[in-house]
Amino acid sequence: MSRFSCTRFEYPLVGVLVLIAGCIGDAYSRYGDVVHDDVDGAMVAALRMTARMQLTVVHNKIPDDSLAVVATVVKRAAREVRKSATHFAAVTPPADLVEPHAGLSGALSSLSQALDAMASAFQRCVAAHAAGDSTGQACEAHLAAVNSQFGYVGEDLNTARARVQRFLLPHGVLLPRVTSMRGRDSTLKATG
Repeated sequence: MSRFSCTRFEYPLVGVLVLIAGCIGDAYSRYGDVVHDDVDGAMVAALRMTARMQLTVVHNKIPDDSLAVVATVVKRAAREVRKSATHFAAVTPPADLVEPHAGLSGALSSLSQALDAMASAFQRCVAAHAAGDSTGQACEAHLAAVNSQFGYVGEDLNTARARVQRFLLPHGVLLPRVTSMRGRDSTLKATG
């Protein structure tokens, strides 16, 4: 028998080790990774959208010729957040995180709806400007309606994320800061 030959027990042992290595991390750390990727990724997309919008502001107003750019930026962010919200809603959390997951998923969906409504409002602003609304009153009315409906969506999302964090801590899972988006660096650089 050769010095390097395998016994009949070594093959199953290697198979078991491969299976165990593929399942590294418990359900809580995997769920924390999903929260970081989906929820924090959506929050970063919304923050980047806000920063891009602020670049267009002149004398506390978005100039009429920049409305189309802002509408595009908001629409892109809404699409990214909607994709994250849809993925996150399909995730099955650990048993003791079902209720906090539902709250966080609902807050993420609300953010998605708010950004969709904001994108629609900016599209109407562009249409109103093209139709001759030089005062911007129609645009301000659209945006005021969106603001009154979704004014505290960001705070609700932060609160729901903090609640999930409190449930993850006893399991040794600490969510990274929202600004540390591991694994998304190449995506964020390409879009932003």
